[in-house]
Amino acid sequence: MVAHRAGRYRRGARRWPVRPATAGTSPRGPTLLGCGYASLAVGLSIVGAQRQRELESALRTGGHVPLRFRTVALFTVGGVALAKMTVVLVIAQT
Repeated sequence: MVAHRAGRYRRGARRWPVRPATAGTSPRGPTLLGCGYASLAVGLSIVGAQRQRELESALRTGGHVPLRFRTVALFTVGGVALAKMTVVLVIAQT
């Protein structure tokens, strides 16, 4: 019952819009940002799974497996670039 009424702000009134109206801007920006964040998440998941396997193997053998700087740099640059683009998009839409 609560979930059914969650989208209404008062009885009998129309529902809130699903997506806020943009001031004449193209939906390409948010779509590209969403794809960028999704790509970053998939990449982090893949690298995390590989890293976990490497660390388990190193624990069994008593070895040391440092994380490569290139991997850290790639995800850091990607995350910072997405954050900057998000700020620019939000400012452009206000």
